[in-house]
Amino acid sequence: MTESLGMQTLERLLAEVWGGAPISLTPLAGGTVNRVWRIDRGDEAFVLRIAPSDAEADAGPSWLTSRGLRRELAAIALLAELREVLPETIHADLSREVIASDWVVQRLVPGHAWSEVDASLTADQRVDLWRQTGALCRRIHAVTSPTFGPAGEAMFARWSDLLVHDAAGFVADADRFALDPALMTRLADAIAYHRATLDLVTTGSLIHSDLGPRHLFVAPDADGRFTITGVIDLEFARFADPMSESVIELFGMLPHDPAHEAAFWKGYGSRAAIPGEDIRATLHEAIVLGWTLSDVARLGQRDQIASLAGELIARLDRLDATG
Repeated sequence: MTESLGMQTLERLLAEVWGGAPISLTPLAGGTVNRVWRIDRGDEAFVLRIAPSDAEADAGPSWLTSRGLRRELAAIALLAELREVLPETIHADLSREVIASDWVVQRLVPGHAWSEVDASLTADQRVDLWRQTGALCRRIHAVTSPTFGPAGEAMFARWSDLLVHDAAGFVADADRFALDPALMTRLADAIAYHRATLDLVTTGSLIHSDLGPRHLFVAPDADGRFTITGVIDLEFARFADPMSESVIELFGMLPHDPAHEAAFWKGYGSRAAIPGEDIRATLHEAIVLGWTLSDVARLGQRDQIASLAGELIARLDRLDATG
């Protein structure tokens, strides 16, 4: 993010929450969308999260939005039954009067990011957490909508309409970030060709869109069992095909322990089969690769582009082979 935010500006923001009470602010690294600081106030800990401005979002990629925190707030409101693991927002300013961005203050969720402590877990603890993840994912997906799109803004009548919109953004990103336009156009054409199969999904389920160990916080209980204590970063939550949830897609894309996938599905439970699932799964993976290509180009990580493009071509070739 490019907008400069000095300590004086940050203190002015937080004066809306606590007046002039003393606080400690520490910038947190790792995120590439929002700017985040840890706030320590006495024995309490919070996070300040500032979304991109309209100008920053307009610079791309196509999926970058200045409205992500609004979408997260909408998703949290829809997931009231999961409030025990969702961030508690104690202040939200969407006015853009002091700075040109939405910002929120949220209570720090308990525990540690699963990805940070994973190396210390036993095999059984990991399997148990994957089972919990499946059960959590199912509860998120239980929130449904007759339309598709971002939480609080679902505006597409059909699942294919949303993916056509995504693909049009990738075509624009190809020009903006010097990616192969023919490859992104081929992806858009594949989505258009398989519209009928995509639209066998007639109800949108709420998905996190980036669910996994980076965004799940865990902690041991008195018996040493690790449980999920927090779910963060819901700014890309949207109503979609539930099988397009990131963690499900990545099972088909990245090497993993089969026991983890089996545990996930045990926690998730049975689901109704919809014809054409293999085609939709391949299209979902292709969309993930489109997002990733534009993101690594945005971040200047161009050494990753050739490999990612090759993976995308492999998915498109697979779709071509289905006829």
